[in-house]
Amino acid sequence: MRTVKKIARERNMTAKGAAKKFGKSTRTIQRLVALDRSDYERRADERRKMAYNLRLQGKKWKEVGEALGCSDEAARALYKRYLALQEKKQKEAEEAKNETANYDLFMD
Repeated sequence: MRTVKKIARERNMTAKGAAKKFGKSTRTIQRLVALDRSDYERRADERRKMAYNLRLQGKKWKEVGEALGCSDEAARALYKRYLALQEKKQKEAEEAKNETANYDLFMD
């Protein structure tokens, strides 16, 4: 099964094509090839960060999309999502800081 997973991922086969080739069901191939959540999130984070960094380097949306293997619209979406997540992290950090400060006020 590990070989099926490796081959299907490396060759960018469709689930239907891999199922036919290896004599398995389409759903079995989908389960085998699926990333676990942490890997998926890590890859998504990397793609968003790459879109952001490429734009910082002055690349055009089309160039960013080509580098990421997606359309320029998808590259824009990755960039915007990166900014939104950074803003969310910043707000959460500020809220945590304020909660700590409020706790300290009541403890004095």
